[in-house]
Amino acid sequence: MKTKDPSERTWLKGLAVECPLGKALPSCPLNGLRNLPTLQIKHIIGRMSDRQIHTAIETHRQCYKERLEILQEAEHQHALSH
Repeated sequence: MKTKDPSERTWLKGLAVECPLGKALPSCPLNGLRNLPTLQIKHIIGRMSDRQIHTAIETHRQCYKERLEILQEAEHQHALSH
């Protein structure tokens, strides 16, 4: 089943290759895919349902937002201490 927004599937393929923040959390649901060959990642994601794709992307959006807030707070605290 193809997602109505193919860019979501493409974005998920990119997330499965590499975490946008450099180091994925141990709890990342895509960690199991990151060591697989790219063609195998593409095949697995190609078989995912629209709902699975959407859920995975929403999980990553929330993780990214939370981690960015933590990094920004740390930078703010660092700036205040200097």
